[in-house]
Amino acid sequence: AGFDRTGQTANSGIMFFVPERGLVIFADGTSASGSYTLRLQYMDVTVDQPNWVTSVTLAAPIAVCNYFSTAAWCPDNHRIIVGAVAGDNSGVYEIAIPSPLSAPWPVTRVPFGPGQTIDFPVTDDLTRWSYKRWTYNPKTKSIVYLPRTGDGSPGGGGDDTVFVYRPRG
Repeated sequence: AGFDRTGQTANSGIMFFVPERGLVIFADGTSASGSYTLRLQYMDVTVDQPNWVTSVTLAAPIAVCNYFSTAAWCPDNHRIIVGAVAGDNSGVYEIAIPSPLSAPWPVTRVPFGPGQTIDFPVTDDLTRWSYKRWTYNPKTKSIVYLPRTGDGSPGGGGDDTVFVYRPRG
């Protein structure tokens, strides 16, 4: 099967590797009706002639922003960590990878501490967005997220904004 880009915003999505399972995963937001839902596709690179599997079923749907790119594998808790969930800037979502892969993938919301939020860009307003991705750093055991630099204007300016999230587990 081929890679599916149907219903996707041109500048969205993120690809990452899950070494423990030999999977390359692509996460993006797809839309059929104007609102975006998280879609996961994977390729098992441990087999000869791997193909994209585009039929992942999440145990619960996750609404995401239309320029979604905030997913990463956390090798310490063995979960996919997802941010930028539409309407929810006070937590992240963890997705477990089941065996068999055809089973629904469990989803758990993990709230931040009281009063803590991440200012995820939620629109296609490019003055609020940069292409810095949500990445897991194994040395700091955290996700470091630089959603934008300065005030987003073409020449920059203002302060950079950096968020750090340390997954549970």
